[in-house]
Amino acid sequence: MWIPEVSEGRVRAARLARYQELLDTLREAAALARAGRLPSAYNRVLLGAQRGEAALEVGEPWAEDLCERYNLALEIYTTQLRRTPRCPLPRPRLSEPAPRQAACG
Repeated sequence: MWIPEVSEGRVRAARLARYQELLDTLREAAALARAGRLPSAYNRVLLGAQRGEAALEVGEPWAEDLCERYNLALEIYTTQLRRTPRCPLPRPRLSEPAPRQAACG
C-alpha cells in the first residue's frame, strides 16, 4: 500500500504558523501586562502553552522547542505576578491544578 509522504513544505508552513502564533500570543500578553492586567497576560500565555502541549502529544517534531519557549514565558509571568502584591497567581482556566504543570513538556 502506498502512503503519501507529508511534504516538507507543509510541515514547514505548519511550524511557521505555530511560531507566528507564539509571537502573537506573547505580544498580546505583553499588551495586557502593560495595561496592568498581569493575570490575564499569564492566562493568555498559559493557553498558548496548552496548544503547544497538544502539538507535542500528536508528535509534531518542532513542538518540544515551542513548549520550551512557552515555559520560559510562563516562568517570566509567574515571577512578575509573585512580585506584584495586588496580583495573586490566577487559577488556570482549564483542568490543570497548578501553573507549572499546565505548561507543556
